[in-house]
Amino acid sequence: LQFLYFIAPAHKMSGCCKTVSGGSKYPLDPLSGEEIKQACKIVKEKFSEVAKDLTSSDMHFSAVELAEIKKELLYNNDTDEFIHKATEEMLAAVPRVANVAMFMKEKDGTNRVFSIRVDLKTEEITYKEEPKGTQPNVHLEEFLEAEKLVQQDPKFIEAMKKRGLTDSSRWMVEPWSAGNFGYEKEKNRRIVRTQVWCRDPGDKVKNSALDNGYAHPVSGLVAVVDLVTGTVEVEEQEVPGHEFVPVPKAPGNFSRSFLKEQNISERTDMKEIDIKQPKGTSFTVDGKLVTWQGFSFRVGFNWREGLTLHHISYQSDSDIASDNRRRPIANKISCCEMVVPYLSGDPVHARKNAFDMGEYGVGFMSNSLTLGCDCLGEIHYFDAELNTMGGDSFPIKNAICLHEEDYGMLWKHTDWRLDLQDHPEKTAIARSTRLVISSVCTLGNYEYGFFYHFYQDGTIEVQLKATGLVNTNAIVPGQPEDGQVLGDGLVAQNHQHAFSFRLDMAVDGMKNTCVETNTEIKPFDPKTNPYGNQCDVVSKQLCSEKEAQRDVNPQTMRIWKVTNENKKNRVGQPTAFKLTPGGGSAFSMLHPGSPVMNRATFMKHHLWVTPYSESEMYAAGRYPNQSTGEGVGLENWTANDRNIKDTDVVLWHTCNMHHLVRLEDFPVMPVDYTSFTLKPCGFFDYNPTLRVPSKRVSQ
Repeated sequence: LQFLYFIAPAHKMSGCCKTVSGGSKYPLDPLSGEEIKQACKIVKEKFSEVAKDLTSSDMHFSAVELAEIKKELLYNNDTDEFIHKATEEMLAAVPRVANVAMFMKEKDGTNRVFSIRVDLKTEEITYKEEPKGTQPNVHLEEFLEAEKLVQQDPKFIEAMKKRGLTDSSRWMVEPWSAGNFGYEKEKNRRIVRTQVWCRDPGDKVKNSALDNGYAHPVSGLVAVVDLVTGTVEVEEQEVPGHEFVPVPKAPGNFSRSFLKEQNISERTDMKEIDIKQPKGTSFTVDGKLVTWQGFSFRVGFNWREGLTLHHISYQSDSDIASDNRRRPIANKISCCEMVVPYLSGDPVHARKNAFDMGEYGVGFMSNSLTLGCDCLGEIHYFDAELNTMGGDSFPIKNAICLHEEDYGMLWKHTDWRLDLQDHPEKTAIARSTRLVISSVCTLGNYEYGFFYHFYQDGTIEVQLKATGLVNTNAIVPGQPEDGQVLGDGLVAQNHQHAFSFRLDMAVDGMKNTCVETNTEIKPFDPKTNPYGNQCDVVSKQLCSEKEAQRDVNPQTMRIWKVTNENKKNRVGQPTAFKLTPGGGSAFSMLHPGSPVMNRATFMKHHLWVTPYSESEMYAAGRYPNQSTGEGVGLENWTANDRNIKDTDVVLWHTCNMHHLVRLEDFPVMPVDYTSFTLKPCGFFDYNPTLRVPSKRVSQ
């Protein structure tokens, strides 16, 4: 599997890297490779407790991960702090439990799905459920097997042959999740639908194996693969007046070897940027615990969400703050789901709507990061361990990157009166450093970078980077384009990338309230607003789930604050952090009753707020693969309209990138960004960066 994670660096930069292993243990640490194997072994040995009529000879483990731990076991109520480090007594007392998603193949060609919880200390199965009408995620091994089955299918070979494509080594057969569109023939089957491209169909490049196949879509040809029976059903779309849509043959390459082949040289006017920290980094790492400039947090990783952050806290300097507790900010922050609906009416491409986290798993698709390419400077890496379908484990080396970056001006003021006197203290300035923890995954044609930035003023920025290759289709004259024409018969379809970030907040404690703030123009009035320049800042507590289904409003500069009404700052206001949406605030283009929207109801709003529930961890439910969406997901959960005032609240923020493809996105797409911030808003009594040195950069 390791070849799926390899990225060849385009160039090297100097720097230093260290892979973190060992260190202090903590209950939130991800499952190790040995624990993954132990969990699967227990299930195999005790499977009679799960399903007495099945044997363990044909078990398929889709996912294994650490189960949610009860918050009270990791929190000190007396001091309102997360327990920073675990004692031996704590490690012994807190259960070590694995969630296991698996399926068993039946003789009639169907499969049974099981959701199992395994206590690794007692080696007992503590929970078992057989979900109906859904499937666990499609594993990496199933992707590889599906491509192999399609490439060997006689009907598919014949369909490719009539298009003049006979070299199967050039065929790119990519499985896509089938979704749920209500077709009777797809019920109770574990299937994927494949899209097809072909490398170098016109024999135009020297090394066909490296050709960008996404420049050559094989349109109108779909293979449906049954992952239980191994059967393949070939579907061909009828095109009026044509036997088939011709495959575009013009190359669309971008790698260095192809640039040389076309006599295109690299730029020579760029000088190397050499990042060095001769005295080391300002952060410390102990196991999965990171501390930096007042911040502390724990690093997590799982098959679905990839990088996760836990127990985010801030400890103020004791000499400028009266409260120097390690003050909690959030219990967990993660991207818990995403969906990429393609906005095409083509019957083949209309079904492209990947729930990349719940259906595939960002963790499974994570890259092994490379110094000088993905990360620069003094780097700490964290490795990851995930499961195979047979119950073994495999590593992802350097799955997470941690480093510091110079970030320019932190604050500055020049006293112009002192400037006239040429006073040595005429200018006060501090330079900013930020801490970056990141991971990158490859999902088919796209790459996604998940970056968490910590700033010295207490701000936490969540940034998404989208790059890679645009998904393409071939058309003939008269067919709808549904996107950007890239060349003769080649189109990249418009689409959206909707991400649901789950923000399990704990601002100064576990009891929080969400407050919406709008800035409204005050009506012109000779008495109350005689100059027409006044505004009212209107704040309102969101007290119930339905009241908290909210959307961005740039006209009123809408923000949402997470407040602790029980903790006050020096002016008597509740301590708070505010959520400020960034550029990825597009509204959904899906019809409310469409099959995709029924499963991705989180797209309907930019903000949802719920009371914490251990069973509500993922915005589209635990098993979105081939589900109808009925009974799960944010819209269903919030229908109960539960209280969310002065309680343990979870904010769900939808970032939606609206991608109208540009010519400049081909052949490889420059990074597109979206972000949001969690910023202290009355959390501190003063600017917390007053003690940051004015000079920290070598001259």
